Amino acid sequence: MSDLNCGRCHPGWLLLNTSCYFHAKVGLSSLKNWSDSRADCISRGADLAVIDNWDEQLNLFETLPKVERTGRPWWFEAPGIWIGLTDIQKEGTWVWVNNPSCRYWIQGEPNNYGSYGENCAALMIRDNPRKSWFDGQCDVTKEWLCEMGPN
Repeated sequence: MSDLNCGRCHPGWLLLNTSCYFHAKVGLSSLKNWSDSRADCISRGADLAVIDNWDEQLNLFETLPKVERTGRPWWFEAPGIWIGLTDIQKEGTWVWVNNPSCRYWIQGEPNNYGSYGENCAALMIRDNPRKSWFDGQCDVTKEWLCEMGPN
């Protein structure tokens, strides 16, 4: 990500439209679960990203690194990136950490697959920006995306 933000964002953060973003693209040993990812964002004065309009979704999709297609099902290709969307309070009721409503789910998602439940949302930058979110187990480790207003 570029630091061409004219001093409006902290170093290492990216300015897109009216928000600053920090993509925690870390090694496998440093990935975090949803709660720890959110805590990291909060410690930076931000929160997990809230994608509440099409322009924001498309800008992030076009800016973040794409996942290479391997021929395997999409869920094997990369861990994904935690965003600030969860149904942890009430199963099936997906809410953002700041409550707007906007959805770009991958076809068939959210599906709450498996017996452990999938209550936190992640972003998969691959083919289609209109279908790039999936639900995952909150304790699985992933990259994460923080968002805050500019300086």
